[in-house]
Amino acid sequence: MRRRRKLLIGLGMLALLLALSPAFAKLYRAQGASDAPAFAHGDWVAAHMAAYDLRAPFLGSRLWTFGDPRPGHVVLFQSPRGVMFKRIVAGPGDTVALRGHRLRINGRALAYEPVNRDDFAWLPRESRLGEIAAREWGGGYSIIVAHPGATDARADFGPVAVPPGHYFALGSNRGQSWDSRDFGPISRDRILGRIVWNLSQGRRPKE
Repeated sequence: MRRRRKLLIGLGMLALLLALSPAFAKLYRAQGASDAPAFAHGDWVAAHMAAYDLRAPFLGSRLWTFGDPRPGHVVLFQSPRGVMFKRIVAGPGDTVALRGHRLRINGRALAYEPVNRDDFAWLPRESRLGEIAAREWGGGYSIIVAHPGATDARADFGPVAVPPGHYFALGSNRGQSWDSRDFGPISRDRILGRIVWNLSQGRRPKE
């Protein structure tokens, strides 16, 4: 009962914040399979629009900067296809590569621990994972990633150097994600906020 009450209070406060000012919080809905299992197709997520910058409402111009994204942050940004969100895996000056779907940052391979793909059978059909799933960690975060297999066309990538003022972002369902491998590193001025809560799954976007 207490837990339910806290959830209702939290949702009420979020609703109030959303109503008061779009400069601080917004709701978005996940589409497709690119970020499963952290975000399933149709999940509602909350974005903290002042996580990095305070922007003028409706105008978008930056009034104040509080900090910069870090690896592991799921950021909301303006992409060539419109506003979307993805997880940052590397920042300015880093070198990014994939070898057999295993991520390498500055030449160092991240660690991978196999997980049971059947544990994610609850995902909707639109968010079906690749054939191989594992926990990826060592880059400042710990998440579940998936891919079709070592022979997939996207198994290898780079190395690519991230330019100053840019960030490299990847989806966790690597074989089905449209991300920085396709449109390049994200310019800092295109980052609009940070995804801080998955309302549909009732948790922070950690995995």
